[in-house]
Amino acid sequence: MLYSEDMTGHAIIGEAAVNLAVSEQDITVDALISELAAMLKADSSHSRELSIREAIKWLRGHRSISAKSTGEDRWLLPDVGHSGTASQESTLRLMADDDDLR
Repeated sequence: MLYSEDMTGHAIIGEAAVNLAVSEQDITVDALISELAAMLKADSSHSRELSIREAIKWLRGHRSISAKSTGEDRWLLPDVGHSGTASQESTLRLMADDDDLR
């Protein structure tokens, strides 16, 4: 089975992403790897440890995809006006999957 097909892996990476978001840190591949390493040190479950290690290994293969801030990423904000400035707070809206709508 491919790691990307393993829902446990997705959940662990999602947990790391939520931890970063809650602490208001940038969510990048390197930040996810660091957060997963911290989770690994704090965890005592053998099966979870294996899943975290697999997630770290998988993410290391995607380091080059991680976005680097160039200062020109304002287009990522949904509420950027015509002047190119964003409002004080940006809204992130998540779309429901088709399965969630049933």
